[in-house]
Amino acid sequence: MRNDPSILSALQKSWDRSITGSDWCLLLSGSILSLMSDLALSSTSPLYGRRTRDLLLGPLRFSDAKRFFHFPFSDSLKVYLSIGGIPEYLLSAGEYDDCVSFYSAEFFNRYGYFYHEPYFILSQEFRELKVYQSILHAIALENTSPTSIAQFCGLDTRHVYPYLESMIRLGLVEKEMPILGNPRQGIYHIRDRVFDFWYRFVFPHRQEIETGHFDSHIIDMNPFFGRQFEAFVRDEYAGMVLPGYRTGHWWYKEDEIDLVAVCDTSSSVVFGECKWGDVSFSDAKKLFTRLKTKSKLVRAEKYSHRKFALFSAGTIEGKDSLQNESYLVFDGADIEES
Repeated sequence: MRNDPSILSALQKSWDRSITGSDWCLLLSGSILSLMSDLALSSTSPLYGRRTRDLLLGPLRFSDAKRFFHFPFSDSLKVYLSIGGIPEYLLSAGEYDDCVSFYSAEFFNRYGYFYHEPYFILSQEFRELKVYQSILHAIALENTSPTSIAQFCGLDTRHVYPYLESMIRLGLVEKEMPILGNPRQGIYHIRDRVFDFWYRFVFPHRQEIETGHFDSHIIDMNPFFGRQFEAFVRDEYAGMVLPGYRTGHWWYKEDEIDLVAVCDTSSSVVFGECKWGDVSFSDAKKLFTRLKTKSKLVRAEKYSHRKFALFSAGTIEGKDSLQNESYLVFDGADIEES
């Protein structure tokens, strides 16, 4: 439609002459949001006023996405946290037997499917590619405040906001507000998992990848997976095990709680810690002790019922004993069965 706008006029004529009043249903589908919204749905489009409904389809959740894979559970979760739930992406990953070979062939290979994907999407949506790439790289390296993003990119802070808003509109970036906290403390994250993974691990190593001298084994991906696992628990898994709760992330200065879930109807609040690796029994007890201390800093006075939870992508030693102490404990086996 962008290269040949006459297609829209042709569709308009067909719609007005033949489709209106008939039993036909015309579906327009596209993955580039600006193309669909500006050229097909805007007030200047020949098709304006003729749509019955528009649907923004979201990605598949892990419970469905993992069915595309032939990996062990741990690899399935890693890949999902790297590419999200877009069916086309999942089909590409489903061709491999482990996550290492998938990353090597599709991300860290100049001919890989995902090697050019973020750049291609950005080039379709924006003109100032260097600025957008610099901002995405900054956020991927955990510069999440407007000030730190601007400093990383060498920009004035006030000039960063329009770029952030444009990427928020397209679902590439999101602004997160602390639950039960000061709404003025919002921070920015890369919402699209492919973009997050790409700008964290591929973007800074493009020269080595292009020349065939890149060794992915030297990269420690665990901090990335840990951060993504926290978001996965907040956005997906907590809703399954804590139905009726709204979930979020809390932070203030140097203190942070991975998950805070509240239920207004039952006046309940759950404070949770998320760990990417295995957790020993002694470490779990220490985590709960620290979590109880930090929870006192949260303005949650109206929630009279308090619980404490631990989520792990690995195994939790002494899980039954912790549950007997009224702690909520969920490990990788629970997530795999969900």
